[in-house]
Amino acid sequence: MKFFDGQFVGENKHYSTYQKWFKYLKPHFLYDSWDILTENTILYPHLESMYTLDLENIFRDDLFKLTYEEFLKSDKKFIAIVEPTESIWRYEEFRTKDGLKCNMITYIHLMCERTSVPEDKILFITNDLNCRKAYDEWFEYHNFDSKINLLGYPMYINILLSNYRKGGLREVKPKNPNKTFISLFGRRDDYRERMYDYIVKSESLNSKSYVSNMALNKLLPNSHVDMDKFQKEVENEITTESDFYTDVLEQYYDNSYFSLVPESANFLPMNNPTGFKTPAVFLSEKLTRAIYYGHPFLIWCYPGVLKQLKEWGFHTFSEIFDESYDEIEDVDDRCNAILLELERASKLDWKNMDLKSKLEHNCKILLEFKKPTEIFIQELKGLCSQ
Repeated sequence: MKFFDGQFVGENKHYSTYQKWFKYLKPHFLYDSWDILTENTILYPHLESMYTLDLENIFRDDLFKLTYEEFLKSDKKFIAIVEPTESIWRYEEFRTKDGLKCNMITYIHLMCERTSVPEDKILFITNDLNCRKAYDEWFEYHNFDSKINLLGYPMYINILLSNYRKGGLREVKPKNPNKTFISLFGRRDDYRERMYDYIVKSESLNSKSYVSNMALNKLLPNSHVDMDKFQKEVENEITTESDFYTDVLEQYYDNSYFSLVPESANFLPMNNPTGFKTPAVFLSEKLTRAIYYGHPFLIWCYPGVLKQLKEWGFHTFSEIFDESYDEIEDVDDRCNAILLELERASKLDWKNMDLKSKLEHNCKILLEFKKPTEIFIQELKGLCSQ
């Protein structure tokens, strides 16, 4: 047996893969959260990326057993399984060799049954901030005896911040832009399509906006360091890099006043009877770009996201926008409310608004991003003390 950074790895040909996994994972955890996590858990190492959707290679029974055997020799509290992707743990498209299709959490329960690993010794960490509520709904719908433990933590943003910090705190300068707002649409879903169509079919909104839509191959000119490659990847539906160094979007944010942020969220249960009712959601570069580049924002996301951001220390913009949309539970009603607010906000006199202190405060809070980690550490310590 060998350990890497205090964690068990098998002594076999995959040892270098495990090392890469732990090195990859560590920057996802800010401040002392990684130390607290590794002090209290043994991390299950992945052989394959979760995006492969191949459950039997992501989660191997033999490796799971070995990890549990090592866990029993230790004073650790949990075996931690970390899902640092775009909250795909609910997807029903994961597959096994015998044709079984199920989501990741179902497979972990089945793996626990096969290997006799107690479910209550598993800690699953995901970017999905609604994971515990959603899991409770799912568990009531399925026939498993014991629950695993879940924690939501915005690891995806943590990774983005390493590059934003190199850019440093941005000063908000006076502007006289050509456009009023910007909205960047990525993968298609029904509500993003509705918002995009609403904007482009409105002569007044379309003329006042920078709008892109990757699902329709509608890209902003010179918005990527390698536009030819980017264009081909979008045309062929290849997952593209989108980060601080590949995106060339500063010009568009500096030349507009505010953002409509179509965030990453699955508002409806998946297209199968899984038991999920609460939407999966994680916050991404769609929001961080708006904050970093000094934009007030309307955000299309789950109900309560503005409340969540305020709890993390960010300012929202109730003096500009009617933010009651954040409390609307019905998805269609919330979408309509945001679009109506977009119409109203696009007609305001933005030149005379003094938002400098709030926007620079938000950039500072983003670069520090302390509160989410403090909450995660508090919840992790709470689980470990039980």
